Amino acid sequence: MTRASGPSAPSLRSGRAVSRRLSARLGIIVLAVAVTLPATAQQRQVPLATQVAGLVNDGLDLERDERYPEAAEIYRSALRIDPVNVSALLGLERVLKASKQPTLMPQLVRALARDPRNTVFRAMELRAWVASGPADSVAAAARRWIALAPESPEPYRGWSQALMQSGQLDEAQRVLTEGAQRVGQEQLLPDLAQLSAARGQWLEAARQWHSAVRGVDALTEGATETLNQAPAGQRDAIRTLLTKTLGDPSARRMAADLELAWGRPVQAWVLMDGAVPQDRAVAAQALERFSDRAAVLRTPQGHRARAQALDRLASVTTGVAQERARVDAARAYADAGERDAAEKMLQRLAADSVRAPTGAAAAMVTLIDLLARSGRVEEAEAQYREWNGRMTYEEASGLRNRIAWGWILQGDFLTAKTVIADDSSIASLAVRGWMALFNGDLKLATKNFRAAGPLAGTRDESIKRTEIAGLIQRIEPDSVPEFGKAMYLLARGDTAEALVQFAVAADSLPPRGGRADVLFYAGRVAKAKGDHTRAQPLLLGVLAADPTGASAPVAEFNLAESYSLAGKPRESIKHLEHLILTYPQSALVPEARRLLDQERGKVPRS
Repeated sequence: MTRASGPSAPSLRSGRAVSRRLSARLGIIVLAVAVTLPATAQQRQVPLATQVAGLVNDGLDLERDERYPEAAEIYRSALRIDPVNVSALLGLERVLKASKQPTLMPQLVRALARDPRNTVFRAMELRAWVASGPADSVAAAARRWIALAPESPEPYRGWSQALMQSGQLDEAQRVLTEGAQRVGQEQLLPDLAQLSAARGQWLEAARQWHSAVRGVDALTEGATETLNQAPAGQRDAIRTLLTKTLGDPSARRMAADLELAWGRPVQAWVLMDGAVPQDRAVAAQALERFSDRAAVLRTPQGHRARAQALDRLASVTTGVAQERARVDAARAYADAGERDAAEKMLQRLAADSVRAPTGAAAAMVTLIDLLARSGRVEEAEAQYREWNGRMTYEEASGLRNRIAWGWILQGDFLTAKTVIADDSSIASLAVRGWMALFNGDLKLATKNFRAAGPLAGTRDESIKRTEIAGLIQRIEPDSVPEFGKAMYLLARGDTAEALVQFAVAADSLPPRGGRADVLFYAGRVAKAKGDHTRAQPLLLGVLAADPTGASAPVAEFNLAESYSLAGKPRESIKHLEHLILTYPQSALVPEARRLLDQERGKVPRS
């Protein structure tokens, strides 16, 4: 069946909903504009501001669906009621530009007549003239704005940005030069820096940003946004300029921000650590910004840099802000694998429970989780029982399941069951499912996994649980202790012994009743670990158990990859050729052909 082109079903439904809302609102608008109502009716009437807000939201919905002409009409309707509504004017500007429709000049003229000093409207007027009008119209609009605000940098800023966006860099330079003479260069330094960057003059841009940041530390973020776009070949020169040629604290903080943006958190913290501002409030802002940027990296080094910044942040703040910084620092240290540092910080905060009970409870939640994850389950449970009354239900439930999992990994299933005996959360159902699986009870494991659903735990935990649930559904017997033991060994990190047990479990199963599937799962585990010596016989076992089954072509491709990675091209080629000839309809054939060409040396390896 050929699918009709056009908006998707959700888009059509949202469009119909928007249309219904519009009909109601436009009816009210007509009444409001055309009729003078009695006082009692006016009291019942929807406020005009509410109507405009509703129309703007409808315009945004249509804009998201790329229904630009309809969105434009809705924004115009909003502007008929409120000519100076900034959101409606900006929305109209966006959709007209996207749909290449005429400019918004009629609406803009009305807005400027009502509010001639509005910097947003004046900047929009310049953009509109730059996009569609003659050069003298652009200059005339800019001069009108300058006449209204002769001491302000905004007219020159808006004028130069409009010119830069249209690629008229020389004209933008002339405007900024004039502006610097009239209102002072320091007020236009960020704009001059952006222009230098647009010209490819990265060192000049860095110098200009540095001069701007020295006066206003908050501009560091804008400097980073601009200089982050520098080509890789220019970065060393920028580093040298900021850290050695200039070298003052502002320059080093700029360099620290850039190192984070360029993925070098270790170097970033060294720079920041030596350049924290003396003023405590400014220092707190700089450290908070650094920690937020470091959090984006999600690497051990990034977590450590974030932890160090938060640790330092705690030293320049007090009260709730200090407690929050310490808790977040402990979590970041734990994410970086530095559990001793995390534990020390949490214990110090938790000990001060009289002065800061809220911060202490948050600290203990993190500490108990950390203890359970590191195998100190008995200590974690003792702390949990002491602090349980000061936690939220969600915090307590999460910790119970974490502690239960810790007991499971130590082989104490009875204590694990006791810990979550009164827990009815979906997360506890997932834990019960894993316990049933480890005991080899596949029927009970499936029941609990289904009851837990996809929302229990993290996304990765949900994906893993779904994968295992699919695997055990293809195993015919309801109870396979050998398979449960293999899964338990794998959960404990004993991969080598788990692979041996998977082979034992597979031997106990019918060829098409789970044997091939278990061997395939085990083979993939071994291959992912780089253990090709164990992976290859397991994957060969899949082909022997069920050569015509759904797993066969996937297993053979994985086998060929394993041989390739192990440096055995002849065996890899043999299985790739067999896959292509035996399973010509498989979706893996194109990928198999590419790997075959690589093995034969016809194309370079990617």
